[in-house]
Amino acid sequence: MNMSIIFPELGLFLEHLPKSFLIGDLELTLYGVMIAAGMLLGLPVILPEAKRKKQSTNELLGMLISVTFFGIIGARFAYVILHMPIYRSAPLSILNLRQGGMSFYGGLFGGLFGGVGYAILRDLSFGELADTAVPGILTAQAIASWGHFFDRSGFGGYCEWVTAMQLPLDAVRADEVSTGLRENLVSVDGISCIQAHPVFFYEFLWCVLVLILILAGRRKKLFEGEVLLKYLTWYGFGRFFFDLLRTDLVKLPDVDFPVSAVISALLFFICGILLLIRQSMMRKREKLLIRRKEEFLTAMEQAEAEVDRIGLEGVMEELAQVHRKEKEEKDSFEGEKTEFSEEIAKPLSKKAGTELKIKAKVGTKPKEKAEVDSEAKVETDPKKKAEEDSKAEVVTDPNPEVDVENRITAESGTAADDGSGTEKVPVPPEKVGESGGDSKIEEAIDHALADLFPSKSPEGTGIPAVPQAPE
Repeated sequence: MNMSIIFPELGLFLEHLPKSFLIGDLELTLYGVMIAAGMLLGLPVILPEAKRKKQSTNELLGMLISVTFFGIIGARFAYVILHMPIYRSAPLSILNLRQGGMSFYGGLFGGLFGGVGYAILRDLSFGELADTAVPGILTAQAIASWGHFFDRSGFGGYCEWVTAMQLPLDAVRADEVSTGLRENLVSVDGISCIQAHPVFFYEFLWCVLVLILILAGRRKKLFEGEVLLKYLTWYGFGRFFFDLLRTDLVKLPDVDFPVSAVISALLFFICGILLLIRQSMMRKREKLLIRRKEEFLTAMEQAEAEVDRIGLEGVMEELAQVHRKEKEEKDSFEGEKTEFSEEIAKPLSKKAGTELKIKAKVGTKPKEKAEVDSEAKVETDPKKKAEEDSKAEVVTDPNPEVDVENRITAESGTAADDGSGTEKVPVPPEKVGESGGDSKIEEAIDHALADLFPSKSPEGTGIPAVPQAPE
């Protein structure tokens, strides 16, 4: 098998470029080596960016591991689905990854699933971590694209450009050689070769260009996840044209259009629209913040101009006026509060005076009577004392509780029995009304309060509302 690769327009003739090499009994393909090299070389691009953003490198590496694991599963699963007739007869060969067979978009969506799941489980911002990882992913893709160069796969149709690449016919897979390539075979030193587009090289240049654009604008991003959306939009745009050139892709039935090209177009439009919407929203928000800041600065300038106009003494005078006004409002509130307290105290003092009169009419207790009698003996002469004692015997009742009971009973219209078998004479109700009961006193107080505060009294209570302090 001839292992040469020729670029006739560039004058490059590369001989003896193997597809794989042996380490002991283990055969390693250069295609896989380039993918692994891309992953390893992508880390030095990611880690400094994570440190600059003060992100946890452990969390970022954990997400990358999850992305890689689910990316491999997704890439293999999508390839098997697209080539099911091959694996239907030999299902165990699905697990044989050394035979190749990976789908890029299967790996992309599988990796996104793994990254989002990891961020949710760890309560992290997927957009922030993805923005940090995108430059490293692009670096890995640019390096891994050279795997197609060594593997003699992923090339395009017949090409007459300066980039045309010639490959020996026996060095490529027969199912990847299109009708156009077979009709335009060229002979190099007697060896039949196809002359095709080096799609791997186009993809490499596109990844480098997107990487430069992203690195140039990463510090000006407006929201978390913006770098990821830019990557998906721009890469999807370029990938659409690369897929139209390739000859090894599964095509839609009756359309002869690559499935991956359809996915690339959808990725470009969906992610591009989301990117434009989010950027527009964030720009409007930024303009609003700038306008508010300008209004604040304008207000500050006007305030400074006013201070300059009236001087510092004028400003102090205005502040003093504000202080005096606040003090007047506070004093007015205190006055209203004092008047309110006095209005409440008046009916309460009347009630206390009425209770004293009731006690005087009911009678004094024996102990109090004895004290009054002792004072009377000192102040009066014997003759007056005898007269007053005689009057006291008539007025004073040795058992005032019974008299009160008779008065209460008289109010209800019945006679009370003191237990001695002698029925007391009921007191007329009008006599009781002269001394007044507690219920009638409270009723009079309620009416008085209602008259004093007719508009502020809570309904049915007669108690005025407390004045509120000024704000």
